[in-house]
Amino acid sequence: MMMYTINAWLKSVRLWNVIGLSFAAAIIRFSYFGNEIGWFFMVPVACIAAGGAVINDYFDIKEDRIRKPERASIGRVIKRRVAMMSHWVLTGMGLVGAVVISIQIDNMSPFIIASVAAFLIFLYSIWLKKKVVVGKLALAAIVTLLVPFALYDVLMDVKDERYVVMCLMIFSIVFVRQISKELEYFDVDKDSGIRTMPVVFGETRSWMVIYVMEVVIVAIVWSALSVISELQPKIIFSLTQYPFEIFFHITLLATIYFSVRKKAPALSSWLKLMLATGVIWLAVGS
Repeated sequence: MMMYTINAWLKSVRLWNVIGLSFAAAIIRFSYFGNEIGWFFMVPVACIAAGGAVINDYFDIKEDRIRKPERASIGRVIKRRVAMMSHWVLTGMGLVGAVVISIQIDNMSPFIIASVAAFLIFLYSIWLKKKVVVGKLALAAIVTLLVPFALYDVLMDVKDERYVVMCLMIFSIVFVRQISKELEYFDVDKDSGIRTMPVVFGETRSWMVIYVMEVVIVAIVWSALSVISELQPKIIFSLTQYPFEIFFHITLLATIYFSVRKKAPALSSWLKLMLATGVIWLAVGS
């Protein structure tokens, strides 16, 4: 029983997502500093992301029991007070870690960025999520904060346009993925009276938004190719850049294919893969 509860808790904190975000932050930082990246900065990223996942599930109990009852563990396997305490403990640990980093570098940027992320996550969970469009924009912004936090001590000095392109790419992909996830549960949400973009504006218009955003993503990729081509003389990891570049374009084509076919579950999965591959591609192309 104990192991079952622990497993449910690890699912609630989205363990693999947390590991993925931490790894992404490390890759971004490594792309700027090389071997001297300072691993402690991953603690705030991991803790705040995990705490955010728990509080999101806490306020999503009704929706989760309708959409994916097999995964809705809070209130059943995990007590509600345990979930809430997990959020505050994990978020607190993340903020303390950010304070430690801020003191070490004599710069409050890490703590400010971490505080903004933690506040937005909580606000998203209790309120912004219910806003059909604003909620998705807020979540995309939260994930995008990963880039400035990973470069917390050089943010004001970064001149490389690659990081601007990376922010735009992360924001756009996360935004599109949120719409695709809502399209996946359209029938369930409509029958249950859950307000989502497809329910409010209709499936056709929601797919149109995705198509428009995919055009935007293609434009961002074009810009990324231009930026990386200018950095070619500086590339250290040339042998590792091209496989990721090729794989990223494969994921991009796959997302376009599944969006045209209106296959929301497959689109959501490929967008997640495209996000991970895009960050690594832009990071190693330095």
